[in-house]
Amino acid sequence: LRHLLERPRGRHTPFAQYNLGGCYHRGTGVDRDQAEAVRLWRLVANQGDAIAAIAQYNLGVCYETAGWVHRDLAEAVRFYRLAADQ
Repeated sequence: LRHLLERPRGRHTPFAQYNLGGCYHRGTGVDRDQAEAVRLWRLVANQGDAIAAIAQYNLGVCYETAGWVHRDLAEAVRFYRLAADQ
């Protein structure tokens, strides 16, 4: 599953990285790995693609609720604002 999502048409795409992050978040087709989900969503969030806003929102939730990262409300607000600005 990972190789199919990670390298469509021979390159990484934000959509594939976002979906792969969701697979790691849920443990679908791969071992559940929250750190890898956050890492992939950060990659997407920094690419400025249309899917970036969704990744930024997900990261905001992670930081607000201490889901897989240390709780950091300032970082949560930063990601929420980035998502809102898309």
